[in-house]
Amino acid sequence: EAELPEGGGGGFVFDNGDGEGLASSSGRHVRQQSVVDKIQRRLLIKEDRKGEEEGEDVEADNEKSEEGGHDLDSDFDEDADDDEDEDEEDEDDDEDEEEEEKEESEEVTKSKRGNKGVRQMKDFSQLKLSRPLQKAVGDMGFVKPTPVQAMSIPHGLKGKDLLVNAQTGSGKTAAFLLPVFERLLYRPRRIPVSRVLVVTPTRELAQQILHMGKQLSKYSDIRLCLVVGGLSLNSQAAALRTRPDVVVATPGRLVDHLRNTVAFDLDGLEVLILDEADRLLDMGFKDEIMELVRLCPRERQTMLFSATLNSNVTDLVDLSLKEPIRIKVDAVSVVDTLTQEFIRVRPQNDTQEWREAVVIALCARGFKAGRCIVFMPSKKQAHRLMILFGLLKLKAAELHGQLTQQQRLDALDLFHEGKVDFLIATDLAARGLDIKGVVAVINFNMPRQLERYIHRVGRTARAGRKGIAVTLIGESSRKNLKSVVKMAKEATRSRTVPAKVVAKWMQKIKGVEEDVRAVLQMEYEEKQLRIAEMESNRSINIMQYQDQIQARPARTWFQTEKQKRNIKEISKAAALAEDSGGIQVTQQESTAMKKASKPSKNKKKDP
Repeated sequence: EAELPEGGGGGFVFDNGDGEGLASSSGRHVRQQSVVDKIQRRLLIKEDRKGEEEGEDVEADNEKSEEGGHDLDSDFDEDADDDEDEDEEDEDDDEDEEEEEKEESEEVTKSKRGNKGVRQMKDFSQLKLSRPLQKAVGDMGFVKPTPVQAMSIPHGLKGKDLLVNAQTGSGKTAAFLLPVFERLLYRPRRIPVSRVLVVTPTRELAQQILHMGKQLSKYSDIRLCLVVGGLSLNSQAAALRTRPDVVVATPGRLVDHLRNTVAFDLDGLEVLILDEADRLLDMGFKDEIMELVRLCPRERQTMLFSATLNSNVTDLVDLSLKEPIRIKVDAVSVVDTLTQEFIRVRPQNDTQEWREAVVIALCARGFKAGRCIVFMPSKKQAHRLMILFGLLKLKAAELHGQLTQQQRLDALDLFHEGKVDFLIATDLAARGLDIKGVVAVINFNMPRQLERYIHRVGRTARAGRKGIAVTLIGESSRKNLKSVVKMAKEATRSRTVPAKVVAKWMQKIKGVEEDVRAVLQMEYEEKQLRIAEMESNRSINIMQYQDQIQARPARTWFQTEKQKRNIKEISKAAALAEDSGGIQVTQQESTAMKKASKPSKNKKKDP
């Protein structure tokens, strides 16, 4: 039943049988009730109209209604309009809610893919890291997370497997160290266990990761250990027996310890990190990496970081990762803050002496005020240029594979501390090294692979800072130059060195050529004396400690040196063939690859 409220205002109230009225309001139940109300009102209107058509006397009622200033029909219409407006508002609210839910769903989906959908973070506090890590991050001067950090760290904190494809200099080291350290802050401490393993391709990158790890963990009790070739095997074995929380290692030395160091294994490993995975495979470490993956527990978190995703990396991803979150941040590109310049080398000038003169002129005239890295194509050429720099009064250090591990570390320390202005290096320094204050990179030649060029020039203009890259381009490298120009976000520039300046430095180089030969001869003689001394000491040790040496357990090797060399050469050849458009492997190379891929069963005494 419907009754007109007293006072002639408002709408209608319908009794629900309990004496309590139900008015229209928000909510699904109330909306359904309002629909029933409209139907009942329309039935009442129809009955009134039907009564008028049958000649019933309703004029008195209408007059009474008019005297009260209230029209029944208008009330119905107004109420119906109000209810329709409310329904429309409710429908709009429902649509807004659906759109919001859809947007949230899309955002989650994008986040799972790892690319878009991750909101820009203004500072590291939004990552909700523990106070010790936030304090350490602040001490290092980090304010705003880089895109790869903002995308990777939240997923890393959740324990997800990550496949990160990001450009060099994007902050990948902190992207995997911070979630790992956050996890280790809450680890059980009753029994020490090595829970995290970081595998890198080069000793220098491992040293850099260790250095950053110590800085980030300085307000905690997290312990780190470095396991690389060229350093004392026994001291590393002693450190591994203490079960450090994080082990930073190169593949070859790590597999050696797993085979020969007592009381060290990966049974308690929780997180495996493969940094610069493409470089690991290019350098011939595929078998070692596969062995490490096999020895790690299945129930683990794996993070794989790579600048490029070739077929070998894809195979490794399929083997080591489970439903990974894929994150890609401008993997094959240079940063916007890098200025790229190119010096044309004409065919009549394309000699080593002319290129050396141009490089020395650039360093002496243009880049002496700041740190500069010069990349050379070979170890021999790098060492020769280092001697020339010394004879021409330019402070420089060299970094390449011909040096011992201690010599490499000393060279990096000199360059880090600013005691030398130039670092002359091969591609050994092209990956991962983060040295503050590098204002320029000079390429003695254009690398054959575009990715290698990107990694070289990525040593400058890091973390938002400006930098310049100068490359000498011969006629055979014009195709690669076109690829760089096409990829560049900013316009590239041509640079010229005056012919008089080049001639002047060529004359100076000729003037010290005899001194260069004398230095090389002296170094050769010193090397031969050092080798003879080592052999003599080895013979003395064998004679004096023969019983102890015989009593030691025989060391086993995963691969012999010959197998490693074969795999490395084949990997280089395959990479070059793939870069040129297709992989062509001869029958001889195929046979050598099969032999080299078999783990060595050799046992050898280690005097």
